[in-house]
Amino acid sequence: MLSADPPALAILGLVSVIGIAFCLFGYALAEELLAWLGWIAGGLVGAFAWWFQSSRTTATMALESQAVELLLVVVVGAVAGRVLLPFFTRFTVVIAGFVSTGGSAFVFLTGGQFAGTLANSLRARPTAAAAELATRPELQTQQMQNYVVAAIVAGLLGAILALKFYELIVTGAATALGAGLIAAVVPLWRQTLSGDITLEAGLGGISPVWFGVALVVGLGFQLYYYGEELNVPYFEDDEPKPLE
Repeated sequence: MLSADPPALAILGLVSVIGIAFCLFGYALAEELLAWLGWIAGGLVGAFAWWFQSSRTTATMALESQAVELLLVVVVGAVAGRVLLPFFTRFTVVIAGFVSTGGSAFVFLTGGQFAGTLANSLRARPTAAAAELATRPELQTQQMQNYVVAAIVAGLLGAILALKFYELIVTGAATALGAGLIAAVVPLWRQTLSGDITLEAGLGGISPVWFGVALVVGLGFQLYYYGEELNVPYFEDDEPKPLE
């Protein structure tokens, strides 16, 4: 029996539909999501910049002039966000590939000797962590310098792979978003069917099992459905074409 209010059910249904859509069609929706996020983020940044600048000026303007100025700034910001956000997303993926691969290679080569030191430095002084670690006497040996070079090379390879498989990574991120929404709403649907629902406690009841199931199903469906577009070798169509 459904005992929740109609608005709560509507919100729950909407979140469920969005989660299923991103889980099963993350590849098709990822670019649209980035585009909308670019429009919205750019517009918000433009509006905030206008508000910040207007709050610091003492000159008075007519209400119509303020509205036109605000509209112009929001439009410019939205267009800039639409153009720049996909670029910054690709750049972030490449940097993440470099840092994760290079860092993992360095930790592996050094046997995790500096992992704790680096973590403590990052917590204490994030901006100076790399410089502080580089000045340690242990890193001045030839062997450690070779490890650093090997880690940089591994990081560059990771960055190249991240750029090559950018669409696959973004698809995975969009699918994970959808799986997270599904994992959040499934416990809420169970509460609703049992007679009660508390939206405020929804995020605290995310089910890891449902997240894993939704993620595996979503990725499997998209690899099968979009395998050729994603350039996944196993799912590409290798059927020979007829001779002309």
